[in-house]
Amino acid sequence: MKSYAREIKTLDDVKKVIDSPPVSWAEVVDCIEVCAKAIKNPNYKDHPKALDLRNKSTEIALELIPITRKVPNANKVKNVFISAIFGKAKNAEDIKLSIEEARDFLQQLNSKLRDRVSVDNSDEFIEEKINSVEILLRDIDQEASAVKLASHLRHEPFEHPYLSIDLCKRVIKDNPKNISAITCCASSSIDVGNYSGAEEYLDKVVDLEKRETPFTLIPRSRLHYYRGKNLDSNADFMKAMNFARMAANIRWREFNELPNAEKQSIDFIYALDHLEAMNNRIHTPEHEAIEQQIKRCHNEAIKNVPATSDNSYLLLTFISTKAKDGKPEEAESLISSFKEDNPEATEKHRSLIKRIENEIADNRKRQQQQFDLGDQPF
Repeated sequence: MKSYAREIKTLDDVKKVIDSPPVSWAEVVDCIEVCAKAIKNPNYKDHPKALDLRNKSTEIALELIPITRKVPNANKVKNVFISAIFGKAKNAEDIKLSIEEARDFLQQLNSKLRDRVSVDNSDEFIEEKINSVEILLRDIDQEASAVKLASHLRHEPFEHPYLSIDLCKRVIKDNPKNISAITCCASSSIDVGNYSGAEEYLDKVVDLEKRETPFTLIPRSRLHYYRGKNLDSNADFMKAMNFARMAANIRWREFNELPNAEKQSIDFIYALDHLEAMNNRIHTPEHEAIEQQIKRCHNEAIKNVPATSDNSYLLLTFISTKAKDGKPEEAESLISSFKEDNPEATEKHRSLIKRIENEIADNRKRQQQQFDLGDQPF
């Protein structure tokens, strides 16, 4: 029996580990993470291979749970399990079957995890998303419901952009001027690396709207960022940054016109979050100035966002990003304020808050280690 975890960095490493059992829990979690990263990368060319290895890894993980004393990171792989289940769906009828299978899986998994060490069994987020998909599926013949369903399927825990594209195309076939469907189709096309197709969809929206809006600017920014990574193109990176700034400036003007309005505040926060992501990934001379401006604007906008379920998740996601980006002090201040101001939301999202607090603690440890070591060139 191996007493160490093998190094797993590529899909070839994943295949080697799967083909040479026994596989430890730490190894199978690494396998799942490597596969998930490949699947999410629009520039990766062999998605079928990544999907197949992910599904095999999840089967091994599920077999290991009952016989493993400690199963850390179980919640991290839950989303991957749900994504794998919905990844088999090809149409609306398949989605219904996926909903049933996902619920059965969660019930089975939680029964196996009960009373096990170091496991957080909170599934509120996943259950809420599955319920939303089920409700939208009932009205899939309505354009608005079909597009909203397509948008849900793009994101966690489903991450099924191909089905999202199919649903949007069906809406567009009946109504070629449905801007929401065209925009969603563009975003899903970016998810799968079809940049030329996405660009055509975004141009179509601009033709209909007679102008660029944040609903086209943010996807254009994502498109150029991922294409820039694929081609190692600095010109694409600069376009990605410029489009992100344009979107944030439009939302800033809207926010200043109606500073106390909830919708304007939320739209502004989304634009700021995207701009911050681009600012962290793309080096520009204005990096620090943009970072400070984002912080000031976000603090102003967040005051007008009531703590509804969706908004709470949005705010906590923003705080989580701060923690992951190596800003533990800021994240700790924000999470403390959130818990004090929103006791009900704190109880509902206790699992996510716990993960954020763990991330803050880990970041503090890393910072202390760097401080202890001093500045070193290697």
